Amino acid sequence: MKAQNSVRSGSAEPPLDLKVVDDMVNDLLAAGRTTSDRMRVSSLTRKAIGALELLLAEDLGFDDDPLVRGLYREAYGLMDLSRRPGPDRPLRDAYQYMRSIGEVAERLAAVCRARLLERSLHLIVDEPHKLPKAVRAMIQPNDHRLLAHRHGCTLWEVELSNGRHLAKVGWPAAPDRAWTASAPAREGAVLRRLGAFAVYGVWEHGTWNVQTWREGVDLWDTWKPYRAADATPEVSLAEAAACASAVAELHARGWIHGNIRPAHLLLSDEKVAVIDLALAQGHVLPPAYDFAYPGCLVHYEAPEIARSVLATGTAKPTFASDVYALGASLLVSATGVRAVPYDDDADRSVQRQAVADGRRHEVELPGVLGKTIEAMLSHHPGDRPTIHDVHLALMFSAR
Repeated sequence: MKAQNSVRSGSAEPPLDLKVVDDMVNDLLAAGRTTSDRMRVSSLTRKAIGALELLLAEDLGFDDDPLVRGLYREAYGLMDLSRRPGPDRPLRDAYQYMRSIGEVAERLAAVCRARLLERSLHLIVDEPHKLPKAVRAMIQPNDHRLLAHRHGCTLWEVELSNGRHLAKVGWPAAPDRAWTASAPAREGAVLRRLGAFAVYGVWEHGTWNVQTWREGVDLWDTWKPYRAADATPEVSLAEAAACASAVAELHARGWIHGNIRPAHLLLSDEKVAVIDLALAQGHVLPPAYDFAYPGCLVHYEAPEIARSVLATGTAKPTFASDVYALGASLLVSATGVRAVPYDDDADRSVQRQAVADGRRHEVELPGVLGKTIEAMLSHHPGDRPTIHDVHLALMFSAR
């Protein structure tokens, strides 16, 4: 979901339309350094100053944010009449002044969008227990109950005319995590591509989906007895093999999950379901809801994914990174020990760097499961077994 294009200051003035700023910057950049039309440069400069004045009238956090204060000082300094090139100055000076005004306006507009997202987030957090009216109007539930309130998403049990379903409602978790607003609709599109039931749509602050309700207990809770201090039973190879089989089925259909973790492996008497497919990759999805892969929970992120996210902010998950994530999920669920040691309170970038560097705990699980997980957690993707090989190794040993 894209940010809305207007914000409202504390005054009674009409809201600023950020599209005005966008159009101004685009026109300014299109003019190019080689333009020889002095009148055009002067016209664009007047537009840029007008947009800048509108931005400076907004409540962007001048009192609380040193960055904003610096932008205000820079903007007012540029607009000082003594700084404006007169008609007797060379065209290149007029052009450079125009560019400087436009660049400051563009940066202030980015702050403006960030403030808008923050205000939207505060509005949503104030009422997380309410299923949005737009969603209720679309699905018309007979009953609904809040299951979880996550960062950027709420999960709901909804009773429809044809039975129980799961609903997800997303919004921007933070200015730098706006993709969470689109995640529910994106997951709905993935589920449809897989032939599963899903409906999805938009609401004021993001997107939503409704999907089939799945019974089961996640891997972390299922394997809780194995993590007890006095635990003696061997970890179930059959359940580990079932988890690998579920991921293998997804891979066989050309999909990479991209977000495997214990909570997303749901075990029941029938089979294992791999849930939460919002970050899945592999097929074309509606552009309106698609977004670049942002990485996943660091505990289960492969080293090559962590390196890419640190370097570029995004990554391309692979079948091999899914294998790593499943190995890390099996290890922590069986032992309570994460694959990579780092401080729980450390900054996310510090944790990612530890993963990227390849510092890893030894796998202290006996037999085939321990050896298989050790291979799945190999630092280099090419050294990891395929999910098919993992499944076969665990399945034959479980017999």
